[in-house]
Amino acid sequence: MHKQADRKRIWICRTAGLCLVLLLFCCLGGAVWAETVAPRGVLLIGDDLDYPPYSYLDENGQPAGFNIAVARAVAEELGYEPVFVLDTWAQTVRSLEDGDIDVISGMFHSPERLERYDFTVRHTVASGDVFARAGEPVGSLEDLAGRTVAVQEGDILDEFMTARDPDVRLVRVPTVSKALEWVADGRADAAVLLRAPARYRISSGGLDGVVGQGLMLSPRDYAMAVRKGDDRLLHELNEGLLLLNTSGLYGDIYDQWLGVYEPPDPAIDLRRFFLVLGILGALAALMTGWVYLLRRAVAARTRELLEAYDQLQAGEEELRAANDDLSSSYGQLSAAEEALREQYEEAEAGRLELVRS
Repeated sequence: MHKQADRKRIWICRTAGLCLVLLLFCCLGGAVWAETVAPRGVLLIGDDLDYPPYSYLDENGQPAGFNIAVARAVAEELGYEPVFVLDTWAQTVRSLEDGDIDVISGMFHSPERLERYDFTVRHTVASGDVFARAGEPVGSLEDLAGRTVAVQEGDILDEFMTARDPDVRLVRVPTVSKALEWVADGRADAAVLLRAPARYRISSGGLDGVVGQGLMLSPRDYAMAVRKGDDRLLHELNEGLLLLNTSGLYGDIYDQWLGVYEPPDPAIDLRRFFLVLGILGALAALMTGWVYLLRRAVAARTRELLEAYDQLQAGEEELRAANDDLSSSYGQLSAAEEALREQYEEAEAGRLELVRS
């Protein structure tokens, strides 16, 4: 009876343990499925409504642009449903700070912004330029002293110009298009804007009378931004950007949206040309020096070989002379030996004659 009771208790314990293990596997499987298959939810993504080719509303009123394409691809990689909220830049920044959106798909770094937001790894780099009417060239920011300059409100170049505290009258407008229109109709003497958005609006908006001056102002890293301290989302976005870059999709998005609107900068090309020229010159100098040293080494070695050859010939001549002397001495010795033999034979013959007599 006791043995039957013990077996029954053992069977009950084993069954309970097996059920516990199965339950644990089900829980783990459900967690993995929820993490990898089920969507994580909606990701609210904000950006500028008039900042092509980075972000804007297309002819159908739908979000479009480089930032939008990158953010959508990152969200899909992470299992989020992306929902875009485009507004003026100033309102977009306020929405992030107020928690109305989760992330801004494109924001430039600055020391002040790093204190207020956390940034992902950069997904591109961009710089600004001065845009003025054709025939009114601007060679530097100092040429704008005393003049009216339009900037986009809250943009990185608004911060850049404000920090420089130039002797200009800054006019803040909500969009890049407005800033260029102010220059075109004479309400502003120039505009300080990001190169790609300004060039896009000039080419698509019939503003041929406004031209960039070829200045490279405030090159900055461009990245996704979240509220300060939102580490979980920041790490996820960095992971998504890494996956995008590894798969090659980032390169396709860049070529599609920025390949056309980021033509090579002449100043950069000129610097690269002189850099390459300097490298080639240094290599040529190194090669010339190496050939010179090689020639000197070959000449010195040749002289050494010629001297050794001359010494070898002199030794050979001395050896030949010694051999001749030795041959002469050997001949003399042989002649003396022959004469001595003849004398011995004559003496022996004389001795025999004496014996007979």
